[in-house]
Amino acid sequence: MDKTFFIRLRRRKVVQWGLGYLAFAWMLVQVFDLVGQQFDWPTPMLRAITALLGFGLLPALVISWYHGEKGAQQVTRQESAILLVLFAAGGVLAWWIAQPRTTEPTELAMPANFSPTRIAVLPFEDFSPDGSQRFLGDGIAETLLRVFTRVEALQVIARTSAFAYRGRDIATIARDLEVGTVLEGSVQRVDDRLRIVAQLVRTSDQVPLWSLTFDRQAGDIFAIQDEIAGQVIEALLNTADLGIEQGTLARTDSRVYDLYLEGRELWQTGEPDAVRRAVELLEQAVELDPGYGPAHSELASARYSLIGTGDVTRPQVRPRIEAGIARALEIDPRDAQAYAIRGRWLLDEWQVAAGRRDLERAVALRPNDARYLAWLGLSFHRVGLVESAGTYYRRALELDPMHLYARTRVVEQLSWTDAEAALVLARQTVRLFPDATDSWRWLINTHERRGDTAAAVLAAVDALDHVENKGLFVNSIAASFNSLGKYDLADRWKARAESLFGPVEDSLPWIIRRGELERLPAWAEQFRQRAGQSVLAQLQMGRALVGTGRYEEALEVLDRVVREGPDLGDFENVSWVHLESPSLLAGLARRTGDAQRAVVLDQAVQAVIAHFVDSWPEGEDEHMFRLDVAMGRVESAAARLEAPFARRMSWQHPIEKLDWYAELRATAAGRRFVERMRAERAGQLDRLRAAGIRWLFEPEAWPPTP
Repeated sequence: MDKTFFIRLRRRKVVQWGLGYLAFAWMLVQVFDLVGQQFDWPTPMLRAITALLGFGLLPALVISWYHGEKGAQQVTRQESAILLVLFAAGGVLAWWIAQPRTTEPTELAMPANFSPTRIAVLPFEDFSPDGSQRFLGDGIAETLLRVFTRVEALQVIARTSAFAYRGRDIATIARDLEVGTVLEGSVQRVDDRLRIVAQLVRTSDQVPLWSLTFDRQAGDIFAIQDEIAGQVIEALLNTADLGIEQGTLARTDSRVYDLYLEGRELWQTGEPDAVRRAVELLEQAVELDPGYGPAHSELASARYSLIGTGDVTRPQVRPRIEAGIARALEIDPRDAQAYAIRGRWLLDEWQVAAGRRDLERAVALRPNDARYLAWLGLSFHRVGLVESAGTYYRRALELDPMHLYARTRVVEQLSWTDAEAALVLARQTVRLFPDATDSWRWLINTHERRGDTAAAVLAAVDALDHVENKGLFVNSIAASFNSLGKYDLADRWKARAESLFGPVEDSLPWIIRRGELERLPAWAEQFRQRAGQSVLAQLQMGRALVGTGRYEEALEVLDRVVREGPDLGDFENVSWVHLESPSLLAGLARRTGDAQRAVVLDQAVQAVIAHFVDSWPEGEDEHMFRLDVAMGRVESAAARLEAPFARRMSWQHPIEKLDWYAELRATAAGRRFVERMRAERAGQLDRLRAAGIRWLFEPEAWPPTP
């Protein structure tokens, strides 16, 4: 080859240009790969980017040849033609590489052949002239869904997940929800006339298995829904027997049913205004037809949701909820919703065994209801049976992948048994529900349970860009800085929250971290006024009195909790909350000279812990630590300070501040723990400063000006 060619290569630095381009392209590939993982970019897109960057070496060499150090300074026609050909070839190559690699694309594009008994019920489309009947279309679909959940032979995708696919194509629904059949339809209402079209579609080939059109009076809607349910079951199971009582839907006037359906739809959104409106509508339905049982159970459910808005307290709403449930069950002893909401209420009261019995009855009546399954799982979680709880949580999530409550239940369960898996699921949940308060709240909680307060703060910062309820996360930032010992900054964030969103009540950790222990009894009394005389409310008062050193008063309160609570040998009904009271009471008995009672309580608590240890190994460390401190076994308690639970702020602050832990702090291990936690908190503050978010340390500058 002509030596002048190599001389030109060297003079125009073509090799250096090529190597430089390859290094730059490799760096870009790493960046795109990282960004693609974070934002779930499709594989074909990443493949095409990589191909283009690789092919770009050729244009880079051409440009270096013509414009290297000794090359020409103007673009020639020859160069333009070469580059045009290369760019065209690169585009074709990128398109070809991005295509799916398959020898049978037609077959792979079809949904998998899932079982036809795994079914999704989509919201019926509103074809009414004024478009005002969406609530009716949604209501009909949910009513049918609820009927199907009673049939054990069916796997019914829950409302949240099914309704999330409103308007989507059958193939996508089949792939994402793994269903073999889809029930879809439409509703049209003109005056008192209804036209309802329903169609059952097999997803593997999108062939209708059954379809029917109903033109009836509005008052016939119950018969229509019964007929649709019966014929769908017959088509799926080759039997006309639903496995439940025929004529399953309670009857009422069409006006009452409209109020009922709209109220039922509204309270399930969880939005405060929608819940308030739901209560109004369901109260009207009950007033118009006191004998319509479903309206009573839905009204009890809506009133239960009303507690979350802050409009009412549990003691205020308790009589009306209990009366509504009683009336619903008087009308229909098989009302699954009434059993479920009563079971959930009892769990909140820490009456675990009674709550579980009601929830088991609800699940027996509707075995495929994801919400009921998640609540039943909670009944096991409350008594420390974490693995058993996880079985129900995962079953609920399988039926309803888009059910936020089911997802957060699994996150909480994993946070006790597999912290890394919990964090992965919490992050995935935030990506799925970026505007949902609960998804961010559980991501923050997961970080806090891992002892990573800095990550919790940064998650709260991210939440502020996504959610409407910003006050919760502004206050979360304040609480985190309080936990890290930055009291002035915490106060400024709290003031910022109050100036924008109204008064903020100090939490128990906020008070303990500052050592303002004299405030604890007043805080506990306010909690009791909101929660009533529940086990948790009385325990909070006992904790407050222990924290202030008022041991005689604490003994009286906790003694009452233990006497009125379940027997410690009743493993089906003893919760971790019930277990904390006798642990503290054992310590109080020891400190007040009743050694015999202290020993009896100590042995009883250890028996409960031993019963639950296989289900929740970390629970043994946490509850044995509490018991060891109470019984003065400081060396044993000190050895447990290396366990993961001790890194949580909820434990760090009491250990550092309360006299109850003075003996422990006096040990060498106790002193090392305190110093290590202080160093960790300092390190977390450094991480937050390094994040470079200026307004994080200047609350008055939030929200930043666009």
